[in-house]
Amino acid sequence: MPSSSTNAIHSSSRVADRRMTSGGFERAVLRRRRLVGIGWAAALIVSAAIGWWAASATLRPSETVPETAPTPVVVRAIEGRVGKTLDFSATSSWSTLRETINSAQGMVTAVYHAPATTAKAGDVLYAVDLHPVVAIKGSVPMFRDLSEGLRGPDVEQLRAFLMESGYMTKAGTSFDAAMAKAADRWLNDLGIAFTGTIGKGSILFLPDLPARTTLSQDIAVGKVLASGVGSVLTLSAEPAFAMRLTPDQANLVPLDASVLVGPPGGPTWSTRMGPAKTDREGQIVIPLLAAATGSVCGADCALLEGATDTVLTAKVVIVAETAGVTLPRAAIRSSPDGSQHVVIEGGALVAVKVLAESGGTAVVDGVVAGTPVELPAGP
Repeated sequence: MPSSSTNAIHSSSRVADRRMTSGGFERAVLRRRRLVGIGWAAALIVSAAIGWWAASATLRPSETVPETAPTPVVVRAIEGRVGKTLDFSATSSWSTLRETINSAQGMVTAVYHAPATTAKAGDVLYAVDLHPVVAIKGSVPMFRDLSEGLRGPDVEQLRAFLMESGYMTKAGTSFDAAMAKAADRWLNDLGIAFTGTIGKGSILFLPDLPARTTLSQDIAVGKVLASGVGSVLTLSAEPAFAMRLTPDQANLVPLDASVLVGPPGGPTWSTRMGPAKTDREGQIVIPLLAAATGSVCGADCALLEGATDTVLTAKVVIVAETAGVTLPRAAIRSSPDGSQHVVIEGGALVAVKVLAESGGTAVVDGVVAGTPVELPAGP
C-alpha cells in the first residue's frame, strides 16, 4: 500500500506538468499569430506591386508601328475570246401546200426522191414493181391510162412535157403518132419498153414544178401500195422554225437576242425572234425568222426532214462571241467622268474601252497582249 508521502509527490508532479503544458500552448499560439501577420503583410506587398505594374503598363503610351502598303497583284493581258449563250431546242416544220395522190399499185421497189428536196419535171420519184413513177407539171391529175388517139387536158400536159424535154417539136392537142414516137423515146431513156399505153400510175401531175416535195410515209421500200394509198406532198419553200419554252425559260431570254439554230452536228443559221405566243399547254412559242431578208436555211434546207418536225439545237446569244485582248473584269476601273481605265505595273493609268464581257472576263481595246496590269487592292 503506497504511503501518503508518495501520493503527495505524484500530485505535485501533475500540477507542475499542467503548468508547463499550459505555458507551451500559449507560446505556440503567439508564434502562429505572428506568422499569420507576416503572411498578410507579404500579400499586401505583392498586391501593391501588381497594381503598380498594371497602372504603369496602362498609362505607358503605345508604340506606333508604321503600316506598309500591300504589294499589288499584277496580271498580264492575254489574247482570248468571250461570249455567252443559253442552250435550248427548236423545231423546224414544213407546211404542206398540196397533196398529190399515188395511183400506182404494187410493191415499192425503190425510192429516189430525198425528203424535202426540189423535184423537177421528168424526175423519177419512186418505183413500184420496178416501174418508175415520174413527176410532170400539170394541174389535172393522171386519172386514166394514155394511149394513141386520146384527147384532153391530161394529154396536153404530157405533150407539153415531151416538147419541153426535146422529144418532139410539133404542138398539138391529141395523142397522135408523133406523140407516140416521142413517148417511146422518153420511156426508152427511163429503161422502160413502150407498149403503146402509159399507165395512169406511171405519172404524177404536180401543179407547181420545180417544187420542194417529200413522199408520204406510205411510200417506202417494201411497202405495198394500192391506188389512192401514198402521196407526194408539195411543201412550202422552207420550213417554219420555232422555240417552245417554259415561262421561266422565256424570262431568261432577251427579246432582241439573236438565235443560232441548226441540226445537231450540222450547220447553224442566224435567226431573230418574232412575236411570242402562248400555246394550250402554257408554253411560250417563239417563231424564229431570218436574221436578214431571205431564207433561214437557204441551200441547207434539204438537210431537214420534210415529213415530220425536226428537233434542232438553238443557242440564244446573250453576249456575242468576241475575240481580242482580255483582262479580268476586276482590273478595269471607272473614272469620275464615267470613262474606264486600267493601272499598269508602276502606277500609270491607261484608258481602255470594254468591247464585250462575260463570266468575269472582258475583251478590251487600249492595251496590247502582255501588258502587266494591277488589280485593285482588296478591302
